Amino acid sequence: MYTTRKRTIPPGSLRAGPPHQPSTSPCHATHQSLALDGCAPRPKVETFEVVPGGAPGKRDTRQKAARQGKGTAEAVPGLVDQVLDILQLMPDNRILIDHFLDGAIEAESDSICDGEMVRIIGIMEHIEPAGIHSGDSNAVLPPFDLSENVIQQIREHTHKIALALKTVGLVNIQFAIKNETVYVIEANPRASRTVPFIAKAYGEPYVNWATKVMLGAKLKDFHFKPHLDGYAIKVPVFSFAKFPNVDKSLGPEMKSTGEAIYYQGSEGSVLQAGVWREVDVLE
Repeated sequence: MYTTRKRTIPPGSLRAGPPHQPSTSPCHATHQSLALDGCAPRPKVETFEVVPGGAPGKRDTRQKAARQGKGTAEAVPGLVDQVLDILQLMPDNRILIDHFLDGAIEAESDSICDGEMVRIIGIMEHIEPAGIHSGDSNAVLPPFDLSENVIQQIREHTHKIALALKTVGLVNIQFAIKNETVYVIEANPRASRTVPFIAKAYGEPYVNWATKVMLGAKLKDFHFKPHLDGYAIKVPVFSFAKFPNVDKSLGPEMKSTGEAIYYQGSEGSVLQAGVWREVDVLE
């Protein structure tokens, strides 16, 4: 079976084979996680198989200490506490130990699927590297630095997964890109926080159309005419000023409390400078 973070996909439904995915090892107990930790590629992320709201993922960038012949908890400090914390919250849950693609770029697609056709309404490229929660990352619509090869892989993966999941409505898929290869992080057959952003940026009523698709309409019933001059940037808003003692470093746990939209022309250098000026103002 090919498993996304949210839904299992029957292997026969992906006709050309499953998309690339970083190596993942599930475990149910602390002793299993210690055994997997010894052989899992580094760096890695320990997280829930099904993540409850606000629960943090744990990124581990330690070198392969367990390969020095040690299989005990002393070789992997902190791992036991992480596993116990997770299992306390959800005792019957599994834990995924994922291979983290260090230095990868993150992107995501949002689409509407009627069970037969798929319409990608937006592909966004994150400015922060993969590993930063998507809600905390500045994201650019449309992508500003992805090759046509990468964008085509994203399109193909999106169509295959949306249809394999038998999606009727919205679906959000997150990707990591490294060395021109697109890996699937997770697929969410639901509305994402990025859908209203994309709808506003392109001036299209995507939420309205997706709702009608869920009620039985078909994608061919709608006329898609998105329009955007330049770029739209999703800028996260943080409330660190109200909580001075909170750790401000970003990671897999979402810390932003809102987001803003920033419009910018097509000039690359102006785009980057404009985004960071806006971030300074918002913080």
